[in-house]
Amino acid sequence: MESRPTNYYEATPNLRSVLDIRAGATRTSAMEPGLIDFGSRVAEVIDPAVEILDATARCPPTSL
Repeated sequence: MESRPTNYYEATPNLRSVLDIRAGATRTSAMEPGLIDFGSRVAEVIDPAVEILDATARCPPTSL
């Protein structure tokens, strides 16, 4: 089994840097609690659900 982060926001420190540049440090700091919560939910709920859906899909994978 591959290793996954427990929080996608915290696992991507470059995102914080980009947000600081684009939104400003004050605004990024204000948004950060929500981003940390969302990153955790993505890792704990959404990503595993997508993995299950992908494993049980009855259609062939699409190629781009």
